[in-house]
Amino acid sequence: MAKNIPFLFADNLRVNIPGRARPILSVSGFGVEKGRCLFILGENGAGKTTLLSALAGFLVPDSGDIFLNGHKLK
Repeated sequence: MAKNIPFLFADNLRVNIPGRARPILSVSGFGVEKGRCLFILGENGAGKTTLLSALAGFLVPDSGDIFLNGHKLK
């Protein structure tokens, strides 16, 4: 039986800023099925915009992987 792979999948994303003790983004993983909606909620400074910037390719994460339709994004 084939494993159901989400349309969008992010795994262990991390974005750091030099000189800062903690990363500005640390996401262990999530997936979104095609045709579904994902809501991103959080307080100011929680990393919502950073996450969306990484998913859109505007920001390169320091570590982790992003897959779209089964293909790893650079």
